Amino acid sequence: MLAGDVKKKADGEYFIETRPPTTVPVFKGDTYSNGLQTVLWGARREADGEEEQAYQYLLVYPLAVARLFPRLRSQIDKAQKDTGSTVGYTNSNLALYLQGGLEQINGFQPLTQLTFQTFPIPAFGQLLIDAATLVAMYSQGVFAIDTDMSYSDQGFSFVIDHWSKISGFIGMLNSRLETRLHAFKLAYASMGSLHAEMGPNFRLTQLLTAAPSGSLFRGIFST
Repeated sequence: MLAGDVKKKADGEYFIETRPPTTVPVFKGDTYSNGLQTVLWGARREADGEEEQAYQYLLVYPLAVARLFPRLRSQIDKAQKDTGSTVGYTNSNLALYLQGGLEQINGFQPLTQLTFQTFPIPAFGQLLIDAATLVAMYSQGVFAIDTDMSYSDQGFSFVIDHWSKISGFIGMLNSRLETRLHAFKLAYASMGSLHAEMGPNFRLTQLLTAAPSGSLFRGIFST
């Protein structure tokens, strides 16, 4: 990305304009295909000072994805946690879970290359929600492994065990998704037929090929 792509809004405020996901260059010298951009910011505190650099990742998704946020949040965050704190799910989390869910669906045989723009959300939106939920549960499972604990002292015991319940839910959801994905991917399976014509001497040819050398069939000597 060249410096010309950065625009000044006010003193100390700069911005870049994003565009919908595409496979053609968006910024000069930069290409991306799934809406994920890597931006390298460079700035100097003084005109002749040392340049400081920092990376920032931008995920550009179509409006149809944002419309799935309330449904996904309602399914995985029943407590409706405060997304402004360290708990709950931010919009960035939800977007990444949906991206992971879409990749799970594409990776199921037969392989597809569906995007958020081409995925049939009106008919199979819940399938995408469930796939995103599975990805979210992976994250929850890792967190549970790190935080679950047991404590006992003088006959009193205290056990926090989220992982066993999360792993059971992951297994159930994975089984459910596999069944639904089989039906979903039938629409993308290649349908074809094989037609073979055998000559009038096909059986004889097969017999002669399989017969040991020296066999005699009504005057025909097999070599």
